[in-house]
Formats: sequence, C-alpha cells, structure tokens
Amino acid sequence: MGGDLPEALPSVSAPTTTPPAGRNEFVDYLKGWLILLVVWGHAIQYLAYQDARFGAVPIFRLIYIFHMPLFMAVSGYVGFGAIQRMAVPVYASRRIRQVLAPILGWAIVFRLLLALPGWLLGRVESRPH
Repeated sequence: MGGDLPEALPSVSAPTTTPPAGRNEFVDYLKGWLILLVVWGHAIQYLAYQDARFGAVPIFRLIYIFHMPLFMAVSGYVGFGAIQRMAVPVYASRRIRQVLAPILGWAIVFRLLLALPGWLLGRVESRPH
C-alpha cells in the first residue's frame, strides 16, 4: 500500500502580494478608500434619504467635502506619470477609447433593455416621453 501513492502534484506558488515596481501602494489604497466613500455617500443619498434631507446629514457633508476633490487630485497624480511616458495625443486617444467605448456600449445595452418590454408587448414607441 505504501508504494501505491500517486505522484506528488506540482507545487503551485502563492500569488504575489507585492505591487509591481514603480507602483505606489499608498495611492492604490487611497483610491480604494475614496471609491468606498463614493459608494457610501451615494447610498446615504439615494437609499436612506430619498428627498432633499440628505444634505443635512453630517456624515454625508463630511464625505462630500473632500472625497471628490481628493479623488481628482489622486487621479491627476497617477495620470501625470502616464502622460510623461507617451505623447499627449496618443495618451488622449487611448483614454478616449478606454472610456468612451464602455460608456457607449453600456448606453446601447441599457437602451435596448429599456425598450425590450415594449417590443415584447408590441408597443414600440418612436421616442420616449
């Protein structure tokens, strides 16, 4: 019985947790926390207070005082390095493709999903009301 053991599986190394060279780990964590604050702020705004009272909530005010300006500053800090590595027109066209393609794609999908019930029921309208 001792000799009937299957061959040992090849060793698999654990995924690396160190950031790539040149990457600022603090900025990555800061961006993550700022994204969570955006989600939390919107949750307060749209889920807890569906009327105009959300502006009076102290935590909402605290989050909205700094999270978007800080997020924009961090994005500028990160984007500045990318602009330095390539020509501005190349960087701009790449960013436009990276941003506009998903926006337009999801806008088309969303519009089709909104029109689907009307199509299924035979009530296709030429324009929304």
